[in-house]
Amino acid sequence: MMDNEKLKLLSPVDVAARLRVSISTLNKWRLTGVGPRFAKIGSKISYDEAGVDEWLSTRLRMSTSDRGKAA
Repeated sequence: MMDNEKLKLLSPVDVAARLRVSISTLNKWRLTGVGPRFAKIGSKISYDEAGVDEWLSTRLRMSTSDRGKAA
């Protein structure tokens, strides 16, 4: 990232709404490490908007039998 670029941070509520999942699901994803990357500063959780978009793009499939790239 370039010095003049700034992260746009989203709250868990914003990310849950954007991904159309519950806050509980987002919390479970953080616990298990399957959701988008997040930052924890003190007790506050934030997500980088670009990181959420990138994570979502890795979930795109052409068919239900498409397993995507191996992690």
